[in-house]
Amino acid sequence: MEQRAELAKAIERLERECKELVQQRDSLNQRVKELSAEIRDLSQKALILKQEIQVCVARLGKLRGETKRLKEEREAALASIEELKRERLEALKKAREAEKVAGASRWEVKKRLREIEEAVETQPYSRDLEEALAKELKEARKRLEALSLADEMRKEAARLAEEERRWRERLGQIREEIGELNREREVLKQRLGKARSALSRIRQELSELREAGSRAKQEADEAHLKYLEKAEELRTLKARLKRLSEEESAKLVEQLAEKLSQKRKEALDRLSRGGRLSLSELKLLTGKDIERLLES
Repeated sequence: MEQRAELAKAIERLERECKELVQQRDSLNQRVKELSAEIRDLSQKALILKQEIQVCVARLGKLRGETKRLKEEREAALASIEELKRERLEALKKAREAEKVAGASRWEVKKRLREIEEAVETQPYSRDLEEALAKELKEARKRLEALSLADEMRKEAARLAEEERRWRERLGQIREEIGELNREREVLKQRLGKARSALSRIRQELSELREAGSRAKQEADEAHLKYLEKAEELRTLKARLKRLSEEESAKLVEQLAEKLSQKRKEALDRLSRGGRLSLSELKLLTGKDIERLLES
């Protein structure tokens, strides 16, 4: 009886431990599921951030290419402006030199030419006068040529100035475009920095969650193994208790049978000696016992 009580206590303890281990295992498995769901959500966010980073990097690369092209165009514009300026100043210099050679305005030179023509027609002819007028006519024509060259150079200078103005206008546009690209690049760099920082934090969180999930899974597996060990031990103890109960029951039945046999023998002895039996003692006798008594 004492052994059976000890076994019953051990079984009760094991049943309690098995229940606790099942609860612990199920709780850990539930935690693993929750962590897996969090990992899936964060992985999706990480994927979105990676895509955003790729978009930003691609756009920054395109901006660098556009900026490089505009800077090359800016350098070409500056070179063109410098060359046009040089050519314009050279044309103006030639115009001033030609005007200096002319020494008078076109109106003055033409007026003098008319005067020479009138002198040729009206004044008496003389060789000295002819030579003087021819010389002065030649000089006037040289002045007209110089004035024509000056006009041509000033027109060329004006044309160059207009072309220079267009280049300077384009240069301003280029600088504005470069400024816009730089501003967009700064916005993209800030956006890229934020995305990379967010991705770094998510990766850290994912690492921690995966470690926590791995620990929880390991602890759940350990709890399940302990449960299996305890459950096997519980089955063994229950089997021992069953065998012990069966053995005790069989022993008790045997003891009762021996006791009844002894009482039946005592009742037969008393009856054979002519003694009287009680009703309970009579109930102990079998039909065969009574037949043997009658035969004797």
